[in-house]
Amino acid sequence: VASSLHMCRTVCRRAERRVIPLVNGKLSEPEVLKFLNRLSDYLFVLARYTCMIQGVEEIQYASSSKKQRAVLRRRLRTSTHGEDKEAAAAKSAAKKSAAKKEDSRSPCTRWLAHCGGGGGGGGDGESREDLIRAAQ
Repeated sequence: VASSLHMCRTVCRRAERRVIPLVNGKLSEPEVLKFLNRLSDYLFVLARYTCMIQGVEEIQYASSSKKQRAVLRRRLRTSTHGEDKEAAAAKSAAKKSAAKKEDSRSPCTRWLAHCGGGGGGGGDGESREDLIRAAQ
């Protein structure tokens, strides 16, 4: 189900990109663009919430450059501190566990709080509250 929601979101984002020239050319109302943006945000949150409800672990995308930087940082840390890889992994896992305990909100609510409403549509705060209610 979550993968279908993500596919719907990609179609929505594609439609959003195609509407931009129409809005810039005054052939469409700006509200159409806001609606598509908020719809794609809603689909994203709904997909994440679905994964959480079903107990499915999400696969998070990381570009190869991010992966390479993360590997280099790990190597640098282990070489400068003299730790072995197992100790560094244990330390990292403990840090992640502590961070999760600090914030007991649902992943959807944390994401919405992090991005300030997700998408920056109209700035009225209404869509953020709607998304939070839908995610809970």
